[in-house]
Amino acid sequence: MREQIAPGSSFTLITQNVDGLSPRAAHLVAEKHPELAEEARSDAVQNSLLEMHGRLFEVLCSNEMCGHTELNLNYPVCLALSGTEEVFTRDAPEPVIDLKALPRCSKCGSLARPGVVWFGEQPWHMDTIDELVEKADLCIVVGTSSTASVCCIM
Repeated sequence: MREQIAPGSSFTLITQNVDGLSPRAAHLVAEKHPELAEEARSDAVQNSLLEMHGRLFEVLCSNEMCGHTELNLNYPVCLALSGTEEVFTRDAPEPVIDLKALPRCSKCGSLARPGVVWFGEQPWHMDTIDELVEKADLCIVVGTSSTASVCCIM
């Protein structure tokens, strides 16, 4: 449909969301609007999403030499973290968790961490994002801080 309206244009969604809602939305569009299904499921659409703060349902290996990333939908990520949310909801004492019980990389056994950008870390894809914003004819910025989601159309 974009090709009919703006021939030769491209679209990129840059999001700070870590919940996976944007890729799921593309699948919902395909289900609810059969006329858009081919475009919504295309590689071009799937590759036009940059999740600059990572993905909550992925775990990353902490060993830079390994760098393995994998989807993890387990809740909690590991048994040792079960009940830790009560520290915040019920003001419970912070549990002592044995280092051996923390999540591990399934490839090399090193500690695993959530697949999201932590405070003080550089968001992902910044060079690509800078290039896209620089080349864009139109950017639509949505969010309270003017940086939450950026759509670039070229």
